[in-house]
Amino acid sequence: MVTTGTVRQQLYFMEKGLSRRSQQTTSCGSKAASYFIMTFSVLIPAYNGEKFLMHAIESVLEQGRPADEIIVLDDASQDGTARIAARYKDRIKYFYHPEPTGFVDAWNRAIARASCDFVTILHQTTCCIPIICSTSKKQ
Repeated sequence: MVTTGTVRQQLYFMEKGLSRRSQQTTSCGSKAASYFIMTFSVLIPAYNGEKFLMHAIESVLEQGRPADEIIVLDDASQDGTARIAARYKDRIKYFYHPEPTGFVDAWNRAIARASCDFVTILHQTTCCIPIICSTSKKQ
């Protein structure tokens, strides 16, 4: 049976974008529920994306609520995609796959490497609006 206090706590944490992960003391000092801030991975599969990849990565880095993890999965690009990703080596995780397998397989491989609670897939030719992570957090 769930008590009213527990339901109230769950609603509070849901409104604040928190998920049940790890013990954290609530603002009222209670440890009755264990919660932790939700984390976000942004996955960018790339194939010969030299012309667009920098803009996609920059749009993720400029988020009001930064992504906790950015993964670029290069699907055997033959252009300067690796060189573009190397510019961000301290802020992204870059993985190269030697055989081109297509975007769906690249999505699956990137998802398998993600370590956050939630993932979003951003195509190499797409830029995020600056509130995408904070908007996702509220829903």
